[in-house]
Amino acid sequence: MGDLIDLSDWTREDLTALFASADGYAQGRAARHEGAVGFVGLGGVEAVAFERAAVLLGLQPIHCGPAMVHSTPLGLVDFATQIADWLDVLVVCEPEQGDIEQAAAAVAVPVVNAGCAQARPCELLGELHALHRMGRDPFTQRIVLVGPNGPAVRSWAQAARAFGLDLVQSCPDELADPGLVHDPNLFAALRGADLVITVEPGEYAEQMAPYRVEPEYLVVGAPDCRVSPQVPFEWGRELATQLREDPHSWVGPHFRAQLVALDQAILARSLATS
Repeated sequence: MGDLIDLSDWTREDLTALFASADGYAQGRAARHEGAVGFVGLGGVEAVAFERAAVLLGLQPIHCGPAMVHSTPLGLVDFATQIADWLDVLVVCEPEQGDIEQAAAAVAVPVVNAGCAQARPCELLGELHALHRMGRDPFTQRIVLVGPNGPAVRSWAQAARAFGLDLVQSCPDELADPGLVHDPNLFAALRGADLVITVEPGEYAEQMAPYRVEPEYLVVGAPDCRVSPQVPFEWGRELATQLREDPHSWVGPHFRAQLVALDQAILARSLATS
């Protein structure tokens, strides 16, 4: 089954193959498919990118809001079993990964986890693919992750284990992910960094305020060190506003321009292995 629930069983070879597929879609030379994809609970940029990917693949996108899901007694599992006969793949954003896993076990079509409280595999793959499209090898980059423990950080921790990434988290001790190398001193953590990823602070905005990335901090990074704030973010909160005008530091608004191609590859992978 071509489920994508998390990245715990992925390898470097899996990631490289996904990137090759995404590059093919970006160049307009990859295969199209027929069928339908159900989107449950998606919104914002994520929904736009996945729907565009589905259309370009030749799939019919069908959106299902949270109210539709929770109108059934068993929630996602019950809803998924009711609609699966009409779909070829199901893409789900649901609070609990356990519910997504149960839905995947209950239906005969592949299920893709577009985000939950435990992991955001598609978002993480999008970040790594964007890095790849910059001409940088994710396996050789020193990555500093600035943000508190949460779904995004847990996804990075999972990717670090699966792919052997050189990754360090910088935040207060009490907000660190126990599975990551951690440095509470942001300036020290940034030494030699190739890429700085910032994550929204959520309820920990006050504790994370001293960890705002300032231009002068980046001088200790690698000569071509870049900063990539994960969406959503706010200028002046995760990043100093001065970085917005520095094209040599901030990756820019088009860093994730190939997200649609990556989502095409994710959908195609699920269809090919279902």
